[in-house]
Amino acid sequence: MELKSVKLNKFKRFESAELKTNGKLIALIGANESGKTSILEAIQCLDDDKAFSDVFFTRDLSEPEQDEVIIEATYMLSEEDNESILFYDPLRVAKKFLILKRANGKRNFKIEPDIIFNDQYRKEIINKTLQFIENIFYEDQDFDNELLNNIVTEGREIILQLQTSLNDKRNKDRHNGEKWQVPHEVPNVLVMEDQKKLELWIELIEEFLDFNQGTNNEKHLKELSDSAKKLLKYENSSLINGSIEIIYKRRPKALLFDDESRKIPSFFSIITQNTNKEKIVAKPDKALANLLKLAKLDLNELFKSLGNLQKSQMLLNRANQTIVDFFNSKWSQSNSQYLKLYLHGNTLRISIETNKGSSFNIDERSQGFRQFVALTCFLEVEHLDVLPILLIDEAELHLHYDAQVDLMKVLEKQSIAKKVIYTTHSIGCLPEDLGVGIKLVETQREQLERSIIENNFWIKWKKKELGMTPILFGLGAAQMSYIAIRPALFGEGISEVIILPTIFRQIIKKENLGFQIIGGLSETNQYALLDGQAPKVVYVTDYDRAGDEFKKKLEENGINPEFIKQLPGDDNASVLEDFICLDLYIRAVNEELNQRNKNPPNIKSDDFGEINRPKNLKKWCQLKGLSEPTKVNVLYRLIDYAYSDEQSQILDFKYIEKFKELYESIITILER
Repeated sequence: MELKSVKLNKFKRFESAELKTNGKLIALIGANESGKTSILEAIQCLDDDKAFSDVFFTRDLSEPEQDEVIIEATYMLSEEDNESILFYDPLRVAKKFLILKRANGKRNFKIEPDIIFNDQYRKEIINKTLQFIENIFYEDQDFDNELLNNIVTEGREIILQLQTSLNDKRNKDRHNGEKWQVPHEVPNVLVMEDQKKLELWIELIEEFLDFNQGTNNEKHLKELSDSAKKLLKYENSSLINGSIEIIYKRRPKALLFDDESRKIPSFFSIITQNTNKEKIVAKPDKALANLLKLAKLDLNELFKSLGNLQKSQMLLNRANQTIVDFFNSKWSQSNSQYLKLYLHGNTLRISIETNKGSSFNIDERSQGFRQFVALTCFLEVEHLDVLPILLIDEAELHLHYDAQVDLMKVLEKQSIAKKVIYTTHSIGCLPEDLGVGIKLVETQREQLERSIIENNFWIKWKKKELGMTPILFGLGAAQMSYIAIRPALFGEGISEVIILPTIFRQIIKKENLGFQIIGGLSETNQYALLDGQAPKVVYVTDYDRAGDEFKKKLEENGINPEFIKQLPGDDNASVLEDFICLDLYIRAVNEELNQRNKNPPNIKSDDFGEINRPKNLKKWCQLKGLSEPTKVNVLYRLIDYAYSDEQSQILDFKYIEKFKELYESIITILER
């Protein structure tokens, strides 16, 4: 199950807004006081039934009704989620799970499409039960036990009666075709009298089995009992509530990874003094407390062992072994370096040991590693069965640029949180995917106390701006100089930034690409400046005459030809849009045409010509007198298809291998 969107209604600064949460890392950017932290608060509110106080409601609006929905979250269900509720409706595939939190704090839950009572499933169980009865009668040669004979006879009569009851008028009055109506409370098919008979019959079978273990009839009767119990369970179950209860437990819980949970110290004095100047056990900060819980080290026991070297060392050895065992299962580098606790007098030391015998204080290691250790401890003490959604406010807090990048790499590669949603003002804390992973939280110009969420960040930037410049404005840091900190692929324009990360991830089957993709090659003549946009840069141009010209200019400005790539085109594809599955591209274009025009004709495959779909689309729209869809809007629709329950493959199948080769050639250079 994956969180896909969160809608806000009259919540703090957001009169009406929606956050799309496609991807593993979601960065909320925007100026101070725009409402980024409020979004994290809203996501946390989904996990409880606490009523909202007035401070949570949007100012200068009428107070919402008690049952008005304030927050609505949509989760996409997986195949495993559907398997977990197979018992309730095996003939249907559920796609979405919704949590709706109302002003009074109450939450409602919904599965879409609705789980439905289905007669076919009931009949299947009844027929199977009847078949078991027949097997017992015909296969058993010593069928002379009076009690067994009664079980078979009465059982056949009960099951046939239940079978008939499916078509009884008392049920038809509540029945519409073959399916029961939801989400209203659904009555059981079997009335209480029928259910009671079934219960008594099952008891009779169980009683007989208790006294007849090892008989010829045991196997058949056990199967008969199981089948009857399955029928009874289905009839007695609250179909909607039962399935929702299972799905709710499978949802990813949202956890705030706050500042206190992120800083594990290198040293901690376990002794302090109370007001009477008596020595007592010091209270560790949250991050260290999480580590000690993971290590199962009780500070009170350690405190009592002071002065007893053998006892204190035994406690530390046990704790260190627990840490090693745990991180061996969670961290791929645990065989080369590991966490260890030492006691020097009254001071606990937290160190990093290497397999070469070196020892470092934890604050001497990379911030990415320290944050990973703190995060792992934080999540472990929560004892979660489902990977959570991690929330971080001001991810860059206390971190210099290199440490910020280190943290982002750890978050991108980690496998202990389902999704990470965080706020940032720093270029160093941007996600790898700049097309999908950035959400702009922006104050409205006309109403300064209102904010909106722009999920499609690059729609806002229509100026001819180079590389990361638009993001600097989005971060509220227009005067800040960009510091090159991550390897990058530099494309001609915005198309590569928006959709190429998703294309690459789909074909290489990995979340982490190893580089950012930025654009603007076609918007500058200062090619020598492009290398300053990242510590290591590879370039990619279109497979056309303009692409050849960009390649030539880059080489003239001293760029190594090996670092310049072209899209793997042919006679049918030259620009990035040409490589996209044509049916998906047509669908996206037609949806945009309908958005911008009144009753427009649909564009068809023949209308695009052979190459350069955006150029041919522009000509077609001019010919038809239509408002042309923007390139950016069409691409964002394709992104929506890729992250919807359809999970559409964006790239045309015939170009998959060529794009894999392109990716491998890029990453080989960037990882040198």
